[in-house]
Amino acid sequence: MKYNYSFKTPDSDTCDICDKYKIQLQESSIEERTTLQEDYERRLTDASKRYSLKSEDKKRSRLTNSEKVLMIDLQKCLPTPELHNSQSFCSLKLWTYNLTIHDSTALKCFCMMWDESVAGRGGNEVASCLLKFASSYVSETTEQLTIW
Repeated sequence: MKYNYSFKTPDSDTCDICDKYKIQLQESSIEERTTLQEDYERRLTDASKRYSLKSEDKKRSRLTNSEKVLMIDLQKCLPTPELHNSQSFCSLKLWTYNLTIHDSTALKCFCMMWDESVAGRGGNEVASCLLKFASSYVSETTEQLTIW
C-alpha cells in the first residue's frame, strides 16, 4: 500500500519592525515611500548578514571541540488542557511554556517545559534554562558558547 504523505511548511515568525514597515509602505505617500523602502531594504540586508553569520558560526563549531552554537526559541504558550468547545475555551487555563534549544554543533534538540505555576516566561526563566542546559550538556573543554 502506498501512502501519499506530505508536510506543511512551517510557519515563520515575522518581525514586528518588518511588519510595521510593510504597513507603513502601504499607507504612506509617494514621497515617504522612498525613504521607508530604503530603510526596509537596509533592514532586510542586515537580517541577511545575520543569517550568514549564524551559518558561519554553525559550520565553524562543527570543526572544533572548543566551540558550541545553540539556537533557542521560546515557543508559543500552550493552553492546558487544550479543549475546543466554547465554554471551556473561555474558562481559565494553565499556560505551559516550551523553550527549545537546538545544539547546532551536536545536531540535537532539547525542550525544556514548565507551566505558569512553576515560573513565568521572562528573561530570568530563559536564563535558568540555559544555565541548566550548559551545566548538563556543555563540556568543560568548550571555550566559546554562541547563542542565537
